[in-house]
Amino acid sequence: MGRRTRQWRLQSTRGSPLKRLTIAILLLLAAACAQQPPVVAGCDVVESQPVQFSGASTSDATAGDTVEARSFGPDCPNAVLSLTVRAGDGTPLWAFTAPAQTVFPGMVPNAENPQDAAQAMRSLLRRWARVSTATTAAQPSWEAIGTEGEAAPPALNEGPPPAGGPWSTPFDAITYADVRARALPTICYETSPHSAECIYWEAAVGAALRYVTFER
Repeated sequence: MGRRTRQWRLQSTRGSPLKRLTIAILLLLAAACAQQPPVVAGCDVVESQPVQFSGASTSDATAGDTVEARSFGPDCPNAVLSLTVRAGDGTPLWAFTAPAQTVFPGMVPNAENPQDAAQAMRSLLRRWARVSTATTAAQPSWEAIGTEGEAAPPALNEGPPPAGGPWSTPFDAITYADVRARALPTICYETSPHSAECIYWEAAVGAALRYVTFER
């Protein structure tokens, strides 16, 4: 009796061939599922570019910042775009947010395949993240803005707004000229096909501030 019991236990622990085959198939299916590419949901895409901004006026060569262009929404035509400037440690220094249709009207991808739409959006964000960098000294003088003598620097390497276009700044003439004379680091980016905005880094207060906005 004792020998039969031991033999039955040994056979039961080994398992039947059918059971071993079932387990093997399940393991193969699990591995195949793990290798499938992730399904793109909505229009959540991000692109980034390195830029010198908050550390450009210091001796810290490692103070590299990043421009992060991101889209998020249920689909690309209804996505919202954000352009964020981050310090080397990830701290946000500046952010601009607008509907995708405002920044890129008529250019927002509307492909039936979500992955194709996300890839097309990635190309737009990569382009948007390539901002124009300079200093406030490169900006037009107070007297020259809006005249034919001088024009604003380009955003996205598409050329400057036409001379004589509308512009605005939060500063009066004296403050504007003072900031310009100090040659502080600037970033200019597109807010729509017809407008661009320039911000500058004010090291005295450790913050990015709006300098001037141009209409094309």
